[in-house]
Amino acid sequence: MKFRENVNTDLISGIVGMVILAVFWSAKKDVGRLSIMFPNSLLILVGIFSGILLVKGFIKAERRTIFSDSNQTRIIFTGLFLFAWVFGIMFLGFLVASLVIFPALVCYLASAREKLTLKKTMLWALISSVEIIVFYLIFSRLLEVPLPTGFFI
Repeated sequence: MKFRENVNTDLISGIVGMVILAVFWSAKKDVGRLSIMFPNSLLILVGIFSGILLVKGFIKAERRTIFSDSNQTRIIFTGLFLFAWVFGIMFLGFLVASLVIFPALVCYLASAREKLTLKKTMLWALISSVEIIVFYLIFSRLLEVPLPTGFFI
C-alpha cells in the first residue's frame, strides 16, 4: 500500500491520538487514586495535543505524502515486533519480553542503515538492554510502579 497523494497529517494524527485517549481512558476503571495520577496526566496531555492537531487540521492543515521515503516492509516488521512484545509481556513479564524483543528490533532497524558486524550487533544489543534495565529499575524500584509480570520477572 503506497501513498502517493498528500494527506492531512494533522487530522490523521489528531484522530489517532483521540482513539488512543478513548481506549486508555476506558481501561483505567479499577486503578487506585495514587496509581492513576501519572497516567491521567499523560492522558490529559494526549487529549490536549490531539485536540490542537484536530483544530489545526481543519483550520490550517499541513498536507504531506506519508510513507513516501520509507520501506513499508520495515514498518510492517516493526509493528510485528511491537505486537510480539505486547503479547510477550503477558507470558514472560515486562523485563524479559523487553530484553528479548527490543535488542532484536534495534538490530533489525540498525541493519537498514549499515551492515552489522558481530561487534556492532553486540553493541546495539548491549545499549538497548542497558536502557531497558535502567527504565525497569526506575519504574519498579524508584517510582514503585508495578510492571507486568509473567512466568519470570
